[in-house]
Amino acid sequence: DEQLAMLLSHELAHVVHDHSSESLSLLATTLKFQLVLMSVLDPTGLLTFLIEIFAGTVARYGLILPESRCDEREADSTGLQICALAGHDP
Repeated sequence: DEQLAMLLSHELAHVVHDHSSESLSLLATTLKFQLVLMSVLDPTGLLTFLIEIFAGTVARYGLILPESRCDEREADSTGLQICALAGHDP
């Protein structure tokens, strides 16, 4: 019961902190920046091709994963508080 309570508290904390919306906003901003950069710097399409090859990896390791780790730590902390407030031993 205690493990289930902690799991549900952790997931509820993601909702409380609106992590899914933040992730989508970060992704949209990254894609907008990429489109503007490619349209200004690359009229031929060669740079665009190279960016498409490497942009996913750069975005994943440079932006998405660090933000995800921060979100997980925040959800862990808030989840512990929610679990304790509900009367469970986290």
